[in-house]
Amino acid sequence: MASLERRYDGRYRIVFCCQGRKYSHSLGKVSDCETRSCKDRLEENLRFVERGLLEVQMDANLGFFLLSGGKLNAGVGIHRH
Repeated sequence: MASLERRYDGRYRIVFCCQGRKYSHSLGKVSDCETRSCKDRLEENLRFVERGLLEVQMDANLGFFLLSGGKLNAGVGIHRH
């Protein structure tokens, strides 16, 4: 569902697909353990969205939204490819 990429400068980003679109979200410089935790959380919340248990607002930043369990919906750092 999601994959982690370590950038050349030591920063991480998470890449995932939702409704046929590819997204990426920067995690910054965090530990390997934290990156795995973010990936697990994002994948779980993405499953909730797919099942209709979590509703994404139209103006939500999808990366922040999924990483926060639907509590945050603003910010920068999400990129569509």
